[in-house]
This record gives sequence, structure tokens and C-alpha cells, in this order.
Amino acid sequence: MNTLHRTLAAALAAFALNAQAGPVYDYTGSLFTSVTGSAPTVTISNRISGWVEFGTAPTAAVVGKNDVIAWLLTDGVRTFSSATDNLLFASFDFDPALAVSLWSFWAGPAGQNTNANGITTDRNAIYSLDQSRIGSGVVQDAKVGSPGTWTLRDAVTVPEPGTLALGGLSLALLIATRRRGFAGIYCPSSPSA
Repeated sequence: MNTLHRTLAAALAAFALNAQAGPVYDYTGSLFTSVTGSAPTVTISNRISGWVEFGTAPTAAVVGKNDVIAWLLTDGVRTFSSATDNLLFASFDFDPALAVSLWSFWAGPAGQNTNANGITTDRNAIYSLDQSRIGSGVVQDAKVGSPGTWTLRDAVTVPEPGTLALGGLSLALLIATRRRGFAGIYCPSSPSA
């Protein structure tokens, strides 16, 4: 194997290693149980649901806001996401099987440093709370022993654009060298004249 082929093989190996995205956990909350104030669009037939992506695989420990790289939560009417809104606070505890056991996640509209018009999902040792705040209105499910659930999504390989470009270029160079008959490069398996 010559230097060009070793270089191409190394580039393709780097492509494969960088293609794995961080783990994604999907959230499904319980149905809301109460509406107070003026929350006209969200009702008790709605719930909080969505997903959170972590930058690295979690360990059986607490993972915080800086470990969350992307997220999306909805209350059935409004949607908040890392693309457009603020993540105000995040903390996740994982059990030894890497299931989410306790959590706190607060999100709000872009430009606001409060969850006064946002979404909260929270579970600690005492209670669980899913809450959607709309102005003075609050729609929530707050009770002991009935939290929502986090489920690890199947691992999906999602390469970054730069990784795709590197892999594509490597493959194109490999094909080009094969088509040109190695362009004068000595190849011991070639028939001799």
C-alpha cells in the first residue's frame, strides 16, 4: 500500500470515527392536570414532550447545561428549541443503567432570562412537575410519583458537513487513482511486460 492509499485510508477512518452524534433522549410528560390564570391555548389535553441531545455519552452522574448541545420541547401548542430559544437551566442524574432518574430542565423564549413564558420539566426526590407558563397563566401537572419518562433514542449516525466533505474527497481520490491505473505508480501485482 503506497502513501496515497494510506492517507486515504486514514481519512476514511477519521470520517467513520467523527460520524457518531451524541446520545439523544426523548421526553414524554404526563397530561397536564390543571390550568390557572389566562392560558387560553394550552389545555389539560396537552403535555410536554420533546428531546435532548448530549455532547458525550453520559455516565452515572449529574450532567449539566453545558453538556446539552441541542434540544426541543413543546407543550402541544408552543415549541421551544436550541435553534431559537434559551436554555435557562439543565441538570440530569443518570442511574447505573444510564436511564434518566432525576432532572430539571427550564427553557424560555429567546431574549428572556426567565421561564415566565416558557416550559419547565422537573423531577426531584420529592415531586415531579411539568409546567407551561404563558403570561399570567400556568398549565401544569404537579404531583408525587407520576413523572414523565426519558427514553434513550436508538443511536443514529449523523456526520457533520466537514466530515462528509472529507469522506467524499477521500473516496473521489481513491476512485481517481484506480481509474488512472495508479498513474505510473509501481504496483507489484501488475503483470510485467
